[in-house]
Amino acid sequence: MAWQAKNFEEKMHPCINQIYESLFSKLLRIERSNRETTTNSKILFMDKELAIDTFLYFKDGTILTLQEKSRTSEYLKIYEDFTFEYYNDPKTKEEGEWFKLAAQLYFYGFVNESETGYVKFYLLNVPKLRLFLKNDIGIKTLEEIYLHHNRPPAKANFFAIPFKIIPDYCFMYKSYDHKLTNTS
Repeated sequence: MAWQAKNFEEKMHPCINQIYESLFSKLLRIERSNRETTTNSKILFMDKELAIDTFLYFKDGTILTLQEKSRTSEYLKIYEDFTFEYYNDPKTKEEGEWFKLAAQLYFYGFVNESETGYVKFYLLNVPKLRLFLKNDIGIKTLEEIYLHHNRPPAKANFFAIPFKIIPDYCFMYKSYDHKLTNTS
């Protein structure tokens, strides 16, 4: 990830933390991969090999794992889709998030123009999302209809899946202009 994108992601962490604190009771602490924790071998492994960015620790010992993606408000104006990296480099078949994602939940949010919060965010149940994509859409259809390529010099390709086709059962929460909807 380019440093500019990483800076943006890290800038939004306090806002995401506030969202988690409002959604989950008895949250003890939040740990995530960032430049300061890249020496922690456990967190580095989970990030690089299993696409787990964040760990939520609860007072009763429960742990939830999350992948997080923040997109600028410009993307919300043009696209309203869930982007899922397929190959990091299609030419070499270097596998991306599609092949690695083992997080339980996926936070996906669109940041407001002042980059001080989220206009819209989703919290997706990863196993339910994966099974929907696998069983109801299928890899062939994903590749034919939803596969896109980044502009050079970026190499990755990705699925851009419109949120409107993802069934409600794949979402744990949806938020629109700070109105939270629990879909579970």
